[in-house]
Amino acid sequence: MKLGLSLSRCVKDIVMGEINPDDVMVIVARTSFDFTKSENHDALWLHYSYTSSDPWYTLDMNTTKDTIMQLYMDGKIFQPRLYGAHPTRIRISRHWMELIGVWNDEHDTPAVKEAWEHYQNMLALCK
Repeated sequence: MKLGLSLSRCVKDIVMGEINPDDVMVIVARTSFDFTKSENHDALWLHYSYTSSDPWYTLDMNTTKDTIMQLYMDGKIFQPRLYGAHPTRIRISRHWMELIGVWNDEHDTPAVKEAWEHYQNMLALCK
């Protein structure tokens, strides 16, 4: 399972076929869009495809919008700004985090076991 840290770059990876959307647990976005309104899709598209340096510049508009809508309908886009948070921009080279989904008995400290149980509960809620 993957945790995405950039809506624009993660959507690009999915549209380009580099990441399977079924492998995505959630993408944490700095956006605050209401994805149920088509004019917001247009504004988002223009924001990320305006110049050749923008991540969606070479992507097909309809495929990109369909991908975003599917991620949204699947509950895979989380926008903290909609809940009053103001996440800062993080300059990192990677925009995907791999969430390990396999328990290994060598990690049997009580804290790790508890964290694993919380992770399993969260994973079950997202399915």
